Parts: sequence; structure tokens; C-alpha cells
Amino acid sequence: MRWRCLGLVVLSLQLGACATLSHDLERARRHYQALEFPQALSLLRLVGEDYEALSPKERVQFSYLRGMTDFRLADSVPDTGTTRAELRACSRDWLEHALDIGRVTRGGLTVDQARRARATLTQLVDVERPKRACLPPPLAKPRTKKQLFGDAEGPGLKPGPRGAPRSRL
Repeated sequence: MRWRCLGLVVLSLQLGACATLSHDLERARRHYQALEFPQALSLLRLVGEDYEALSPKERVQFSYLRGMTDFRLADSVPDTGTTRAELRACSRDWLEHALDIGRVTRGGLTVDQARRARATLTQLVDVERPKRACLPPPLAKPRTKKQLFGDAEGPGLKPGPRGAPRSRL
């Protein structure tokens, strides 16, 4: 009985933390939409500390918002200095990550968000910093196709003869 109670307490704390993360992510989105980029970035940095606790859709949205917020902030600082270069590099890293995981997460990015992310990335081709340097260590490693897409058939495909993808479920 004692362990059961302890388990319920731990579960309720975890669910509360998820609700708080979702709420903070939504607050960051509202700040971003209100063009309050410094406030959005501070909330996103807070949420980013518990990135692994986010749902797959929330991870995509977090990565997209983080990349777009960094990009907008980079436009607001002077052209010289490392801050602008760092923000542009982080923007590139987070937007590429959002597009990568958005491909395998149903409903992760809207068509408009994906289009905007790709258009923004075309403006960041001149970034000279190492790729994925702004991502946390577990995400900074280059990812293989199998890590991104799971099995060779991809999501929603049944294996055909000799293991080739054949049809949708």
C-alpha cells in the first residue's frame, strides 16, 4: 500500500510537470506571436531544460518556435558581434531539427510552418558555425535515417515481398 501511494504521488508530479511544460510552451508561442521575442526565448530556454518530457508534437513545435525566435532576435541585434552569429546558428540548428523530426511526427508542423522554416533556412546558408552546436548533447549527434524514421519501411507501411515497402496500413 505504501509503494502504491508513493507511485501515485510520483505520477501526479510527473503529470503536473507535463502540464506546466505545455503551458509554458503555449505562453512562449503567445509571446512570439505578440513579437515579444526576448520573453519567448526565456520561456523556451526554460522548457528546453526538460525537452525529453515533451510529447513528440510538442518537441516539433518547441524546435520550430525556438528556431524562429532565435532568427527574429538575430534580426534585432547589430550586424557585428558574436551574439547575432550565435543566434543565427542556433536558429539554423533548431529549424533543421524541427523539419527532421516533423517529417516523422504526424501533425507536428503545419504546411505553413514547414514552408516558413524552409524559407528561413535559405536565409541562413551563410552561417559559418558548426552544425548542431546549439542543440543539447543528446540531439547534437548526427542522426541516422534509422534513428529519425525508425524501421526501414517508414511509418505506416507494410513490408512487401523481400522486405520492400508495399502499401499503407
